[in-house]
Parts: sequence; C-alpha cells; structure tokens
Amino acid sequence: MDTKWIEDFLSLAETKSFTRSSELRFTTQSAFSRRIKALETWAGAQLFDRSLQPVALTEAGEVFRDHAEDLMRRLRTTRETVMRQSSLQQGTVSITAPHSLATEFFPPWLKRISEKIGPVNTRLLPCSFPEGVALMTDRGCEFMLTYCKDDALVDLGPGDYASCLIGADALVPLSAPAEGGGPRHRADALRPAPFLGYAATSRFSGAVQALLDAHDEIEVESPPTFTSPYANILRSMVLHGYGFAWLLENETRAEVQAGELVRAGPADWDIPLEIRLFRPRKPISRVGEEVWNAAVALSLGQGDERRA
Repeated sequence: MDTKWIEDFLSLAETKSFTRSSELRFTTQSAFSRRIKALETWAGAQLFDRSLQPVALTEAGEVFRDHAEDLMRRLRTTRETVMRQSSLQQGTVSITAPHSLATEFFPPWLKRISEKIGPVNTRLLPCSFPEGVALMTDRGCEFMLTYCKDDALVDLGPGDYASCLIGADALVPLSAPAEGGGPRHRADALRPAPFLGYAATSRFSGAVQALLDAHDEIEVESPPTFTSPYANILRSMVLHGYGFAWLLENETRAEVQAGELVRAGPADWDIPLEIRLFRPRKPISRVGEEVWNAAVALSLGQGDERRA
C-alpha cells in the first residue's frame, strides 16, 4: 500500500469532494478516484458513500480515519526523529513550524538570524501543531515556531521549555470583493454569511469561536460552509468567492493591497496572535544555542524568555 493513498483518504474525508481533493493533491480527478478505490480494495471495505452529495464516510471509513490519522502522525514523527539524529551529526538545526509560518515568516526571520551569527544549516519541518508538539516532546527537533493567542503559553506537556517572542500576526475577517469594491460576503448583513472555518484540529478554531461567542452581531452560517485545518486553503476558497473567513494578516497582505481580498468586518473583529520560538531548557547543539541566543537578542520582547 502506498502511503499517498492514506493522505488522499484524509483529504477526501476533510473536503468531501473528489474535485477539490484532487486539486489539493495536485492530480487529476480520475487518478485520485482510482487511488481511493485502490485503498478501499486494500482495506476490504467501502470507505466512502458516493451516493451522497457531498460524499460521506461510511462506518468503516470512520473507523479507518481514526487509525489513519494516528498512523500518519506516527510515521511523520518517526521520520523526523531519524532526520533529526542525522541533522545533529551534520551540525544542522532542526525547526518545526506550521505551514503558514514555514512559507511566509521563516525565510526572512532566518535571514536576520544569519546576519547576526553567520550562515546556519537548517532543516525545516512543516507540520500541524499536534505533530510539532510531538516532535518537540520526543526531542525530534530543537525548535518549534508556532502561534500563541492572548499571551497564553503552549502546553507542551511534561518537560521544561522556554519561549521567546519573535513576531506578531493577526486573524482578520476577509472576503473576495463585490463589484462595488466592498466585501462580497458580510457577517453583519440581514442573513447569515457563508462562513469558511478552521477544522477542530486547527489551533485557530477555538480562537475564532471565542470571537463569535463574544460578538452577537456577527451572523454566520452554522455549521460552516467549508472547513479546513490550513489557513492557506481557506485563503484560496475565499479568493474564489466561496465565503468569508478569518485569515492570517501576514499571509494575505499582498492580496489585500491588490484589492483581491477586502475586509469583511471592523478592526475589533481581528484576533491578535504572537509568533513564538520554543526550545527545551535542556542543552541542545552548539549551533542551536547560537540560534537561540540570536533569536532572544532580536526578540520583539527585548529578550523576553518564558517558561512553557
């Protein structure tokens, strides 16, 4: 069995659309369908009910999803642990980060670090927040970049960790523009707006729900029209006019400046976020310590270092 089949399965379980999942998996719909069918043949059960629109997991599919998610987490953690051991031998610093920070924030941040201490051999491990926590607690990486909300620390479980503030961002309500230039979808209109939300596995899901609970004037469809754990996927759906969502300000700055995205709510609907770098307090590699000292020196908190 090809592990890509499991990734295909998890994507389809999330989107409930063969068309959308084939796009996200960068393949044709026919090839994607064949891989799902091959997985069902291997599993010996039908995993999706194709008679429903959108497609839905069968009872066997629900059971398979629980095990598939755990299997992929274990495979990734094992792979990254092995990679980290190799990196330590080569003097390479390993850092885990969510995909949004890995693509938008990490490159310029690493450049500032390199300007301070010289070139750094780095292995970046983009993954979900639970996977990043697993890597940190299993010593599968030396650093974790992640978002924090309302000055709350990340729960890394048993262990002793430190963090420093290295950046800031915000979740901002955005929509594709209407012909007049305003938002195509407004959450304060007479009827609930089509709402694109974060999946429960995303760290942003709770932050957005807390904001909705605090603002009675926000009217959105419930349940959300579409959900995904990834901010960049929600951004793509918003750009195509499917609804509005709380998107990362740093990740959408170019689209906002170009008028491809516009505000769908006032500034008091924004959700401020901290970007923090975490490390174990136990000794790490020499190069890792140099990176940490440079990060603290460049910290937005002027050397802000806290326990996690």
